[in-house]
Amino acid sequence: MAGAGLAAKALSLLGTLFVMPIVLKNVGMERAGVWMAITSLMLVGSFSDFGIGNGVMNAVSEGKGRNNDLDIRAAVSNGFFALVVISTALLLLSLGAWLIFDTSQIFLSRGSAYSNEFNLAFAIFLICFLGTIPFNVVQKVQLGLQEGHYFNAWQIAGSIMQFMALYFFSINRLPVAWLVLGSCAPALVVSILCHFYYFHRQRPEFSPVIRLLSRKNTYEIMSIGGLFLFLQLCGALAYTSDVIVVARTAGVVRVPEYVIAAKLFSIIPMFLGTILLPLWPMYGEAVARGDFPWAKRTLKRTMALALLVSVCAGGLIVLTGKFIIINWLGKTFPVSSNLLLAMAVWGVFDSLGNAYSMFLNGANVIRMQVIFAGIFAVTCLISRIFLTTHLGPIGIPLATTICYIVFVVIPYSIMFRWVFRKLELRFQSESS
Repeated sequence: MAGAGLAAKALSLLGTLFVMPIVLKNVGMERAGVWMAITSLMLVGSFSDFGIGNGVMNAVSEGKGRNNDLDIRAAVSNGFFALVVISTALLLLSLGAWLIFDTSQIFLSRGSAYSNEFNLAFAIFLICFLGTIPFNVVQKVQLGLQEGHYFNAWQIAGSIMQFMALYFFSINRLPVAWLVLGSCAPALVVSILCHFYYFHRQRPEFSPVIRLLSRKNTYEIMSIGGLFLFLQLCGALAYTSDVIVVARTAGVVRVPEYVIAAKLFSIIPMFLGTILLPLWPMYGEAVARGDFPWAKRTLKRTMALALLVSVCAGGLIVLTGKFIIINWLGKTFPVSSNLLLAMAVWGVFDSLGNAYSMFLNGANVIRMQVIFAGIFAVTCLISRIFLTTHLGPIGIPLATTICYIVFVVIPYSIMFRWVFRKLELRFQSESS
């Protein structure tokens, strides 16, 4: 599973790295900044299913541990149809708001020459993004069943489609709306095809059906999903606000400088995330069976791995990043060694946090995360705005690192033993 996932992520990243200088050369820095600003919103895909996808994945992994196919299909059915209703309503509301309000003001300054291009491109983004939501349930089901390699194969096809579209649109110097279409439409197409092929050809016994809808199952999935949603919203507020903050405080022209540096360091979480994600349902099964020694041993090993990889890879990027960017985009492209160093430091703490979060998510220890994530998100956003206003793009990783250490790393370290003790007591109570 990890090998196929790495291949899919690597191909996506390489395609982006290859096509980005072509886009910059053909459409210009400002139009490229508009394209990057809109497509950066794709990062909110982690919470676009309102946490319901993660609720489905936990229910599927628990059903797998109990060998109960009916529970799995009920979870899939209730999660999928709930998202169909939600995404349809959101799409109608979003397009209505798009017709009334000038959405370009989210990223661009008032009176920008690119407002009209932005508005059309943003409408295309909304249609593709919200249309994908219910069909992404298939990925969560595959992860819960530890069959994520199926979706990874589809992701490879999507990455190829995306690269070909962006290359064609950019060399023909088409408007920003076409670039956004090339970035977003492949994900929609791939999700739909994967959904129907998996549930009708590979796993028809788990295909969503209306007859299994029930208030109880929907409530249970949406309850745990609501906690995940809050976590994901906090993550979006803290992490995906970076491009918006840079655009509004330093100007859209400085967005490419930040995004390019961030793309280099995205290799690290891509690699670690692909390796660590399959552990989420594994932790869930281990905790359900009371195998806490395995869970604790695996958690310590994965955190050590995350530390080693993030330090080594981050240090290598800091040493070679300037050389890579100059040869990639040209000598005239702005390169900040301090920005690279600040991102490397943040990458270490981010990697450790991701390793620990996989365990907490799989073990359904969500409420503790909700408390600290909420505090972190608010303080991080305020700190980012303040530091970026005074320091430029480097303020993003500096503010994020400081807030993360104070409001996440220190509390989690203190509560490590308490978490395992609580899980052991819960298991003993359920077993008796």
